[in-house]
Amino acid sequence: MQVKVFASFREIVLDKSVEVPFRENMTVRDLIDAIILSHPLFAEEIYTENRELKPHVQIFINGKSIRHAMGLETKFGPEDEIAMFPPVAGG
Repeated sequence: MQVKVFASFREIVLDKSVEVPFRENMTVRDLIDAIILSHPLFAEEIYTENRELKPHVQIFINGKSIRHAMGLETKFGPEDEIAMFPPVAGG
């Protein structure tokens, strides 16, 4: 499945999206860990030292934040659209 990534996440995966093999009962944490296998630098950009999602990282499934679901334990299907946004600063 294709996972859309933005800003500094694109610099890590070298593209606008990253391909991750889907498996039944997959959680967002599983998805992130699959991305980290092929792009190890992704870990320090998305996780705290305790393997929690960094506070300003946003992950959406079909336009809805995982923070309003079960966080990293949120499950999704193969047809769901997933987008990941790093913290963004600007003015």
